[in-house]
Amino acid sequence: MGILYLGTVTILFIITSISRAARDQVQAEVLWGLFSLINKEIFFDDSRTRFTLFRRAPFRLQQKYIVPWYRYYRGASGPISEAALSHARYKRNEGLTGKAWAEAGKRLLLLPLPEFHSRNEFEKYYIDDLQIDKSTVVGLSEHMEKTQTVICYGFLWRDKLLGVLSLDLQAPLTLLPDGRLTFPSLDGDGQIVLDRNRLELLLRSVQNVLESFEQSQRRK
Repeated sequence: MGILYLGTVTILFIITSISRAARDQVQAEVLWGLFSLINKEIFFDDSRTRFTLFRRAPFRLQQKYIVPWYRYYRGASGPISEAALSHARYKRNEGLTGKAWAEAGKRLLLLPLPEFHSRNEFEKYYIDDLQIDKSTVVGLSEHMEKTQTVICYGFLWRDKLLGVLSLDLQAPLTLLPDGRLTFPSLDGDGQIVLDRNRLELLLRSVQNVLESFEQSQRRK
């Protein structure tokens, strides 16, 4: 009976894992399309952008952190595989991503970053100024060294965190006297106005999709 029970549990675990993998793949493709759309609509298909959707760490002992779930940038191999390569993780209120977790559902957060001239300069700023744990900072990629603007938003539904989007832009934002934000075009020939209202509208689409994922999961 013990062997039969163990076999049954193993089979159920495999079936559940396959089901979860299939669900994650479908969700990943939907969000990949949305992030690609945002990149085209707001950033004119810029190659200097990277979208990372964070979620609470799946393991109970690690749930004080949010970790990469899906990641998109132009030319990426896939949202799940790209996210799996990341070593980033943030506690609540840690860095801008952690702050977006703490302020989920409230407002869009923007953070201009200085231009870093060395890895040491980058790590010192992230540890001392952004108050991010050293163990996390040393694992951040070279992409973040070149990032000059971070835009974050936390998605909340019925007091549950659905995810935190971190949008990294390897270009600086400039605040104009009329309150508009601009960033240099990829070819360097001009400035592009960041359409914040349209960005927030598109983020509502991400919110709606994440809500539908959550409701679908609850019905199972």
